[in-house]
Amino acid sequence: MPSFQFPKQARIARPGDFERIWKQGKRIRIGSLEARYEISTRPQLGIAVNRQAGSAAVRNRLKRWIREHYRTHPELFHSPVKFVMVVRKDLPRTALVRDFERLWSRCG
Repeated sequence: MPSFQFPKQARIARPGDFERIWKQGKRIRIGSLEARYEISTRPQLGIAVNRQAGSAAVRNRLKRWIREHYRTHPELFHSPVKFVMVVRKDLPRTALVRDFERLWSRCG
């Protein structure tokens, strides 16, 4: 049975790494999602949601959906990139997932 955890190795957790990728990484934007990325040795994900997306509950839900999709579909996210994504507004789940996959595929 596959593990659906979001392990520490898959996260961009340190603020310094997050900020460095945001300032120096390559930029992609699709709809309300914006990402910065850099080539790495393994895939890693960092997520931020703009306050304009809604209340804390809405922002947490959006982050949870993205993490869930990342964990449950590892075959889509095999490109070795460090990926920092910002969600600018609340989106339906299908649109969020579709745009997230499109962003990631353009990085690899």
